[in-house]
Amino acid sequence: MTKFKNITKNGFICRNCINRLYGARLERTDCIYDEPYPRKCARCGEMRNIVTGLTLGGKIKLIGKSVIKE
Repeated sequence: MTKFKNITKNGFICRNCINRLYGARLERTDCIYDEPYPRKCARCGEMRNIVTGLTLGGKIKLIGKSVIKE
């Protein structure tokens, strides 16, 4: 299982980057956003809502996923 602290070790990233990086299909309801305003994503550099945690459903979707080489 991929741990969320491993995802965020290089800074907080957006849901789109998590989906591209891990090949997951996280939806908006699978992620926890603590801040109501967008910030700059550490991976893509765009202004997006930053994921600060995952719900149980989001964690289940990441089971068995590893980083996809781009």
